[in-house]
Amino acid sequence: MSSLQKIKNTPLIEEFRQNTRLQWLLLLVFIILMLSVTKRFSDFVNEAEAERETQFSLFQRVLAAANQPLDENSVEKAEALYQNAFANLPTAVSDSVAQAQALKRMEQITTNRISRSRVSLVSSDRISFGRKSGWQIRLNVAGQMPEKALINFLSETSGNHADTRLLSLQYNPKVSNTISFVVDFVYVEEQRNEL
Repeated sequence: MSSLQKIKNTPLIEEFRQNTRLQWLLLLVFIILMLSVTKRFSDFVNEAEAERETQFSLFQRVLAAANQPLDENSVEKAEALYQNAFANLPTAVSDSVAQAQALKRMEQITTNRISRSRVSLVSSDRISFGRKSGWQIRLNVAGQMPEKALINFLSETSGNHADTRLLSLQYNPKVSNTISFVVDFVYVEEQRNEL
């Protein structure tokens, strides 16, 4: 008796032949597995197609930009915008000077507005603005502030100043008037004239 005949005559195979529900169940499992494999393959193809379309669109835009002549007037306008963007930003000679200026500015903002204030330096990161560089000084401030002073405080640290960005703010009015916030100050590196 061959090994194939032995397998055919096992009780398990015999049970499978006689039990039609088991046959249908195995067929259903097989169909589910095939659908799952087909779905994964379809998802893979769709992702590859979307990536290809994105790359092709980028390529088309690069070609269009390469074929478009540069207008001298628009280059001058862009340069003027670039220079004006930095004209209003404060400057500092070094990282430590930028930190000191940020702490002093925060002290000016919080004086007479926040009682029991605690200002701590969170980080000082070197940042680059194309041809210019500088520092982003992040401070964490906690203390107590009356409700009436909150609006004036927000105007000092919100979008009115290009060098200041309020990252997070937590304020608990009424009970304790506690305030906690994180703010970034940006300083451009001052160009030193070497003699």
